Order: sequence, then structure tokens, then C-alpha cells
Amino acid sequence: MSKCRQALERAFPFHLRIAPDGTLLAAGPSLRKALPALRPGRPVGEHLEFRRPRGLLTLEDWRRHDGGMVVLRGHGEPPLMLRGGVHLDDDGSVWLLVAAMFTRMEQLSHYALGLPDFAAHDASGDMLLLHQTARMSLDDATRLATSLQARTHQLETVIELNPHGVGYFDAAGRLLQANSGLRELLGLPPGEAAPATLDQVQRHLDAACAEPVEPPRLAELAQRGPCSVNLLRGRVVELSARASDDGGLAIHLQDITHQTEVDRMKSEFLTTAAHELRTPMVSVLGFSELLLNREMPAERRRDMTQTIHRQATLLVQIVNELLDLARIEARRGLDFAIHAQPLVPLVEETLAACRGGPSHHWRVELAHHDECVAIDAAKTRQAIGNVLSNAVKFSPDGGEIVMSTRLCAEGGTRRLGLVVADQGIGMDEVQLSHIFERFYRADPSGNIPGSGLGMSLVREIMELQGGSVDVASRLGFGTSVTLWFPLAGPASCA
Repeated sequence: MSKCRQALERAFPFHLRIAPDGTLLAAGPSLRKALPALRPGRPVGEHLEFRRPRGLLTLEDWRRHDGGMVVLRGHGEPPLMLRGGVHLDDDGSVWLLVAAMFTRMEQLSHYALGLPDFAAHDASGDMLLLHQTARMSLDDATRLATSLQARTHQLETVIELNPHGVGYFDAAGRLLQANSGLRELLGLPPGEAAPATLDQVQRHLDAACAEPVEPPRLAELAQRGPCSVNLLRGRVVELSARASDDGGLAIHLQDITHQTEVDRMKSEFLTTAAHELRTPMVSVLGFSELLLNREMPAERRRDMTQTIHRQATLLVQIVNELLDLARIEARRGLDFAIHAQPLVPLVEETLAACRGGPSHHWRVELAHHDECVAIDAAKTRQAIGNVLSNAVKFSPDGGEIVMSTRLCAEGGTRRLGLVVADQGIGMDEVQLSHIFERFYRADPSGNIPGSGLGMSLVREIMELQGGSVDVASRLGFGTSVTLWFPLAGPASCA
């Protein structure tokens, strides 16, 4: 092959040389690679269509178009597009010095072509690389946008599920993110049409704070550090904030009402427990010290010894009931041995050990002997014993104590109730509202012995067995306590 021919093929690897009759005389190497069926001696029109100008058929047509532009389109799919110039040779043949036009890299592989098949001066390869790079960048951007959108949705879901209030303000003070917890705590309207601002949220906080609390400034909270404020309806909220590097502000509101209430109850419990334990201890220590250091008549010594014994018994009772409460609360009924059994025989056994003095008259009207309840016998006996003991202690002047049973069906659930009613000192509404508080005693004088833990223990035992306790009382007329047990059914009874 001559050097001129080699130079021509390097410069125009997609060229064609066509005879005056329209048959192919020669084709460039890249065109032969792309269209291997294109052979010399065969009409060019079998594989390529002249799109511009149309109707190039005769030598005279070629002469008129000498030096003009030509566009050819392949018959395949996707079509191979060629564009270039027309040049008439002295021997009457026509040279089409054309270049291939591709828009996607995938088209190259379809025609078994690569970038080396293009001429060095042909910009098509560079355009394809640029297009490929742009498309890859677009694909990467699309993937990143999709990933970012999914990540944003995940974060929004997590923030929305957060029970605490969370909000984020941009550098201009616009509220970009606020979960339902924040809106609920501060009273922000849900689905607010216009984005809220830091000043608007501050006004909602000011309105939500209980008087005479001075609400903290949200804009200064990041430097000030966390603080607690009292909101309306008795709620306590801890506020904290953190500034972001872009000038934004994230705020966090945590409802600590329950935690605050638990801390208060712990403090009150420790204070009350210390007082209740110290009272009998003072008697024990005081009387024992007198017995050690002074000579007393025998009768006086006996009275003091009985006092020491009585107060020590009270101490043991308080400690035992505290341990029972702690154990029941810690185990949440896991150590209860619950079995279906008749309630009445268990009540009669407990009553035999808990009758009061001769001044008390007992009227027992126990029915429903065949009804079974699912209970822990030992724990239930303890609960019934506490109720009977209270009926005796809080009837210091004697009187009638009535025990009875009753059936109740509510909401498709049948329950058996044990009612213990006395005619003792009774309670007013305020005293009744505190009946289940630990160490609370309706008679604070100390004349009636007790730890104030009995009814707390009764409620814990009943609720862990699926039951409940109802208490009704009138000051000066006595108290009625009803222990409700879910029925187990006769078929379940052991």
C-alpha cells in the first residue's frame, strides 16, 4: 500500500470511493470494520442511504455536487451516520471523505469500534468521551440524590419517632425541621403553612411556660447550657441547644416530668421511711437505756419491756412490708404461684387468724362457694389479712365488721368481689385520695399502730393477679374495701 494511501486511511478511516455507476471501489478500514458486508463491486445503496443531498445517481449529479457536503445513513439499527465532503477525481470516480457520528459510547461496541478507529484530528472521540463523562457524572449525581433523599427520609422518620422535641433552625432563623414532639410540647400548629422562625418558636415557649418562670432565650441556649423549665399542666421540660458550623441552631426538648416526679417520690419516700423507722427506734433505744441505767419497779420494767417489744415488732413489720413491696415490684409477679381455686375457703382461713377483740362483731355473708379465681394463695392471704387488720384497727371502739362476696360482669369480664366493711373512724375525700400512698395513715396521731404500707401492698398484689381494689369511705361512718378477682371458671378449678 502506498504512503499516500496509508495517509488517506489515517486521515479518513471512514472514507468511500465510488464508481460513476454507484458501485463501491474502496472503503476506509474503520468503515469496513463497522460494515463488514460492504464490499467493492457492490452498490453502495445496499448498505448506505444518501440523506443529503438526495438522488445522487449519475456522474453529472456528482459533478454538480463536487466540494459539497454529504450525509449518509446506514440501514442497520442503530443506524450508522456518516458526514463529510464530496470530491470528484479525474478518472470520474467520487471520493466521499466522511467521518462517523456517534452520540453514545454503546454505539461503538455495537459496530465493534473503539476510539483508536477514529482519526487523530476527528473530534468525535473526544465528544464521546466528554458525553460519557457527563453521563457518568449525571448518573453519579442521580444516585447520590436518591441516596441523599433516602437518607433524609430515614433521618426524618427517626426524628419523628423520637419522643423528645427536636428542631433545627438555619442561620437566618428559619425552622427547617420540627418533629411532632416539639410541636406538641410547645403548642406549635401541625402542618404550619409558613415556615416558623426562631422568634415565633420563642413566643410559643414563652406562652407555654408556667408563671412566674422566666423562659430561657433559645438563641442563647447553646452558650448557656441545658436548663429545666416548668410548663403548663404541670409538665417539666429540659431544654438544650447546639450551634452548627453553618450558623444553624439545633434545639432539643425532653419531657422530664416523670423523672422529676419519681425523684420527688423517692425523696419523700426516704424522708417518710426514715421518720417511720426512727419513731419506734427512739422508743426502743430510750426505754432500753432507762432499763440499763436506772432501777425500776418490776411493774414499770414490765411496761417498758412491753413497749420495747411492741416497737421492735413494729420495726420488723415495717421492714418486712418494705421488703415485700420491693420484691413484688422487682419481680412484677414472676414469683407468684397462680392457680385456679375457690376464694371463699381461703377467706375463711384468713378470717380465723385475724378476728379482732370482743368489742368487734363479725357478720360473715360469704356466698359463691363454687366460684374459682386464679390467684397466688399466699399473696392473696396476705392482702386479705391486711384489709381485715385495717378494719379492726380503724374501728377502735368496736362495732360490726361485715364480710361478703358479690359477682360483677362488666365488658364481658366476670369478677368476684370480696367486700370488707367496718363502722370505724372512716376517711374524708382528701384522706381517701392518699389511701394507696406508702406510709400514709388516715390517723396520723400514732394511737393506731401500723406502718402505712399495708394498702400499697394490697394494691400491688391485686393488680399483679389481674384484679383491682375499690375503697369507699365516709368520715365517722366507716370504710368499705372491695377486692376484685377475675373469675377462672369452674372447669379450671383444682
